[in-house]
Amino acid sequence: MLVKMGFELSRILIIEPKNAKEALWSTEQCLKSGCCEGVFLWHQGLEVHQAKRLQFAAETGEALSVVMRQQQPTSFSLPVALALELAPCPEGIKVTVTKRKGGSHSQPFTVNMAQAWPSLTQQPKSSNIVPLPRIHSLTG
Repeated sequence: MLVKMGFELSRILIIEPKNAKEALWSTEQCLKSGCCEGVFLWHQGLEVHQAKRLQFAAETGEALSVVMRQQQPTSFSLPVALALELAPCPEGIKVTVTKRKGGSHSQPFTVNMAQAWPSLTQQPKSSNIVPLPRIHSLTG
């Protein structure tokens, strides 16, 4: 799927840490190194001070930091520039902006995944469909 979307696999590094502490450490090192354009982290227990460290590391290394986590019932707001809530829908993924630096929220929209994963979607039924963006590289 990554190749189909234009990613060059030789430029992607997947780190499999043993625990959450190693995941945070390796993410911070990659972000502040200046060698990565972007880092994706799947982490369930991210705390405010950890999010601030990752944000500072991303600014230092001029990298994009994306943290994926499941919504938690007592979820508090992290100090991030952008927070999105993703949900499945027949056409692909429904995206709701829950936090955006600078203020106002936009209306929810759908990312049409029919081209990338036709077997997992139905025909679009909504007029607010946004085509899947093409991403060519994660690292420089």
